[in-house]
Amino acid sequence: MSTAIVQTFLHTPVWVWGLLALVLWLGWRGLQAQTVAPARLAILPAVAVSVSLFNALSTAHPALSVPAWLLAACLAAPLGGLIAARRGLSVAPGQGQLQLAGSWFPMALGLSIFVVRYAMGVAVGRQPSLAADLTWIVAAAAIGGAIAGVGLGWLAGLLLRYRRALRTGRVMEAV
Repeated sequence: MSTAIVQTFLHTPVWVWGLLALVLWLGWRGLQAQTVAPARLAILPAVAVSVSLFNALSTAHPALSVPAWLLAACLAAPLGGLIAARRGLSVAPGQGQLQLAGSWFPMALGLSIFVVRYAMGVAVGRQPSLAADLTWIVAAAAIGGAIAGVGLGWLAGLLLRYRRALRTGRVMEAV
């Protein structure tokens, strides 16, 4: 392994590794079938939106980064909807909860947020001039927006299926 990579890992604050452990643990829990309130589904997409939008707003050129973030989020949201359509889901009438089949999606989304933020932080740490580079700013915002968009599309897809099941009084079967 190269010295630069080893040095990067050695100089990463300890709390970052704790955060990675939390992301992995939550992702692992998402692999198991679970019963959740609809509002709880919003936690991971809300984290993706919060982190990426905060970063877009915090750049040297938010007038460029925020529209890039928004466009990427809008373009990526349908992918999240498609992923949600494939997720096993059932609704027990009167309980107001969803029974979800296990899925890799929470792990993939959580790791995407972590890896992208970590890699971008390392890149700017090694080359501080990137923080003012317009191409970097727009690309970073667009990547964050795309990840957030997939998360929002996934959430919207699951909530639409849930509402449809409640409206029709049908119990949906987990796939």
